[in-house]
Amino acid sequence: MTVSAGPRTTQTITEGTPIHEVARLMAAEGWRAVVVTDLDGRPRGIVSERDLVVRGLAWNVPLDTPVESLMTPDLVTAAPSVPPRFAYRLLRAHGIRHLPLVEEGRVVGVVARDDLVDEANTEVLADLRHCPRCGGEWLRPVSTTEATNFLCLVCRSCWHLAAGAFVQVEQRSCPGCPEHNYCRFPLIDYGVNTSRLPSSANDPAARARSVGREVDRGGRPDGGNGGTPGLPASVRG
Repeated sequence: MTVSAGPRTTQTITEGTPIHEVARLMAAEGWRAVVVTDLDGRPRGIVSERDLVVRGLAWNVPLDTPVESLMTPDLVTAAPSVPPRFAYRLLRAHGIRHLPLVEEGRVVGVVARDDLVDEANTEVLADLRHCPRCGGEWLRPVSTTEATNFLCLVCRSCWHLAAGAFVQVEQRSCPGCPEHNYCRFPLIDYGVNTSRLPSSANDPAARARSVGREVDRGGRPDGGNGGTPGLPASVRG
């Protein structure tokens, strides 16, 4: 998944444009910011609604003033292929609300914080620790190549935030995930026929609690005689 610039692919204006024309264009197009380019199309700065008000209107700047007089010249940019989570973190790290996407020296789009709502929610939810499936605690937020997922400590289910809701992720399907070996309950890895297990062994949450109690008593989670951890001898092998 990469950042989508959507309808903002022409969100630029050239140096020398009077600020009243910039304001009129932004109002007509519904833009909250516009990238200022030179005559060759190379980005030079960015001007936002706030810049027009705070740096222009508030100081009675003449309406025919060139836009570069009000723009912020030090642009923070990214490539169009940047993952959304990195784009959001870049916006947050620099305290900005708009990120121009630049390819081969040309602006191809502008992404705003409002375009990255899911990523913003993910950052907030990174501190939450309750699994939608079993109610257990999160192991940790896990960064993959494409997104930030949440891996549960108890049932080992994995979740991703989409459109403001949690969606379960298919196990071991995320490129770049550092937790592939922890993303599936061990009973599956060992090739055990789970239908032969007691009902509590089929329940990941119940089994995790049982193993925890055994360890607390000083015992071994494998039942004390080796073999597959936590499985009765009748179902091992």
